[in-house]
Amino acid sequence: MSLKDDLITAPKARSGPPCGTCDWYAGLDAQSQKDFDDYVSAPDYNRALLYRVIRDKWGYTPCDSSLKYHLAFHHESR
Repeated sequence: MSLKDDLITAPKARSGPPCGTCDWYAGLDAQSQKDFDDYVSAPDYNRALLYRVIRDKWGYTPCDSSLKYHLAFHHESR
């Protein structure tokens, strides 16, 4: 079988793994959630800065790609 055949016949996942960023976000208080939402809704926000701050000071343990996925699919942001 080719890779193409394997990909076509592979069962489709019904859902992916839980979003680590959602879990972290859910643990924030309401004001911190609002601060996060406000920051990522700004057109010029810096994701690298956001990642460093929440990782170093706010107990964020998922990787940067988890944050990127979360922003793209849960906040419709880049």
